Amino acid sequence: MEKIELFTSRSLQPTPKASKCSNKSQTTYSLPAGIVLSVAMMAFLPAAHAQQTWDGGAGTNEWMDAQNWSGDTRPNAEDADITNQDVVLTGDAGTVSRLNVGGRNGLSNAGSLDVQTGGSLTLTGADAWKENGGLLTVSGGAVTFFNALARFSHRTGSNDRIVITDGSLTLDNARVQSFFGDFDVTVSGGSLNLTANQEHGFAVVGGEGTSTLTLSGTGEINSAGYDLGIGEVPHAGDNAPVNGNGTMEMTGGILSLDGSTADLIIGNSGLTSTGTANLSGGVATVGGNTFVDLGSLNLSGTADFTTDDLILSNGTSLTVTGSSIVNFIVTSNATLNDSNITFNADTGFSTITTDTLDLGLADLIIDLNGLDSGTYNLFSYGTLVGSAFENVTFLNGAGTIDYGTGSGDFISITAIPEPGTYALFAGLLGLSYVMIRRRA
Repeated sequence: MEKIELFTSRSLQPTPKASKCSNKSQTTYSLPAGIVLSVAMMAFLPAAHAQQTWDGGAGTNEWMDAQNWSGDTRPNAEDADITNQDVVLTGDAGTVSRLNVGGRNGLSNAGSLDVQTGGSLTLTGADAWKENGGLLTVSGGAVTFFNALARFSHRTGSNDRIVITDGSLTLDNARVQSFFGDFDVTVSGGSLNLTANQEHGFAVVGGEGTSTLTLSGTGEINSAGYDLGIGEVPHAGDNAPVNGNGTMEMTGGILSLDGSTADLIIGNSGLTSTGTANLSGGVATVGGNTFVDLGSLNLSGTADFTTDDLILSNGTSLTVTGSSIVNFIVTSNATLNDSNITFNADTGFSTITTDTLDLGLADLIIDLNGLDSGTYNLFSYGTLVGSAFENVTFLNGAGTIDYGTGSGDFISITAIPEPGTYALFAGLLGLSYVMIRRRA
C-alpha cells in the first residue's frame, strides 16, 4: 500500500510511527474503517510548534533573563512570542524557529527586538519573522536567518522595519521579502550580508504599499553572488503573485554585489512591480547585471556606480544629474532599448563610460539649465551600436550632438545658450550704454 505523507507549508517531515513491540498474548480488536484511517493519518501529522511567550516576570526588557519567559525558560529552538513588548538582547540567544512580534489584531500590538553589542540570534523557520508591524534593530549584535523565509509586512496596512546601525544581519540560504504592507530597511552602519542565499536573497517590495531600502553613512550591503531586488518579487510561488513598489535611497555607504551572478534588479514588468533606485552618494559595485525592468535608475551627487551590464527595458528611464558623479562605469554592455535617458546639467555633465553602447530606440533629453556654452561629453564608448538616438530633445537652450566615429570615441553635445539669455545680455549692454550717455 502506498504511504500517504502530509506536509505543512514548512515542509516538515512527518512524525515517524512508533516501532512495534512483540507480545506473546495479543488480543485483536476490530475498529470501524473510518477510525482506522483517521488514526493512521494522525501518525503522519507534524508536531505542533512549541512556543515560549514573554511574560515579563523578571521586570526587565532583557531577552536573556529566563524569568521573562513562560515557565522561566528562554526559547531554545522553539517559537518566541514578544507581542506588544520592546525587548533587548545582549547575549547569545541561540536558535529560534519563529519570532512572533504581534501586530496581527489591528496591527497595534506589534513588538520590537534590539540586538545590541554582544547579542546574537539565529532564526530558522519557514516563517522566521511572524506577524506584522514589528521593528528589528541590530545595534551592535548579530542576527542570522538560516534556511529561513521571513515574510515581513504580510498583512495589509502593516509596516515592518529593519534598522541596522552596527553589527550584522546575515541571510544564509534564506530570503527576506515583504508582501502586502510597507517594508522599510535602513542600513546606516554595520552590514546586511547575503551569503549562500536562495535564488533571490533580498527583495524590497511594497505589495499593496511601498517599501524603501536606505543605505547611508558607513553601512554596507554585501552579497556573495546573489541578487538584490528593488520592487521585484523573487518567488511568485511562495504565495499568489503580488504587485508592489520598492525604492532604494543610497546616500552613502557601500553596496557590493560580488560575482557575475549578483544582479541589481529594479522593478518587475511581469508583475507590474515598479522599482526606483536613487544613488546620490557612496560606492555601488554590481558584479553582475543591472536590470531596470520597470521603473528608473537615477544618479546624482557624488555617486560612484559600476556594473557589468546595464539593461534598460522599454519604457524605463535613466537620469544622470550634475557633473560631480565620481564614476558611472558599465564594464561591458549598455543596452538602452526603447528607454528615456535624461542628462541634467549644473556646471557640466557626468559621463557614462561603457565598452559597448547599444542605442536601441532610446530617447535622449538634455537639460542645459545653468550651463555655459561649450562642448560636453555624455558617453564614452568602445563600440557604438546604432547610428543615433530615436529622438534628441534640448531643454532650456539648444545644441547639437556628435556621435563620434563609432569606435573608441565619445557622444558629445555642443550647448548653445537659450535665446532668452542673449536677450538678457543685449538688454544689459543697452542699459549700460544709456547710463554712459547720461553721465557724458
